[in-house]
Amino acid sequence: MNKITPLVRINEVSNGATEDTCNGRPWLEVNVLQGRGDRNAGALDFTDVVLTNDQAGGPGNHVSFTFPAVEYREGYSVLCMMGEDPATSPQFLITQGDTVSMLDPFGHTFSAMVYSHVEGMSAGTSYSYNDKTGSFEDTTTPTPGEDNVFTKYTKTKSYLKKSLDMLVPVEV
Repeated sequence: MNKITPLVRINEVSNGATEDTCNGRPWLEVNVLQGRGDRNAGALDFTDVVLTNDQAGGPGNHVSFTFPAVEYREGYSVLCMMGEDPATSPQFLITQGDTVSMLDPFGHTFSAMVYSHVEGMSAGTSYSYNDKTGSFEDTTTPTPGEDNVFTKYTKTKSYLKKSLDMLVPVEV
């Protein structure tokens, strides 16, 4: 198997409600880019690769997950968050402001993202890497195990009304 390279990245994070994926629980997708288009490229060795989450809220809020020693081939791998088996499922959620990173066996970061999902996004949406812009964006079309699709999020009338109700009148 090949050694881990920067051709792997965190690709998509969903806050759940994708019923046919992870039984509706939140999930994180990793994209293995190694050998893109070459089915004979071989698997990557994720032994001792760690997913970390420096949770918003200050120092000391650090959790991690070591990837299971299985072959990761070109394409997408979905990790169910808070699954039943801690050996195959990170036992933490990713929330607003969290910094999520993948570290190689030597502790060097090779993929990272700050989760800054639009406030008010409902379940069944995702925060996904956009190859065209080189950044993460919100989408209302989660695509676990597939290429990311971007559809704009429009706030509902009830969300806008709630936001307007929160405005405080100011006397001038």
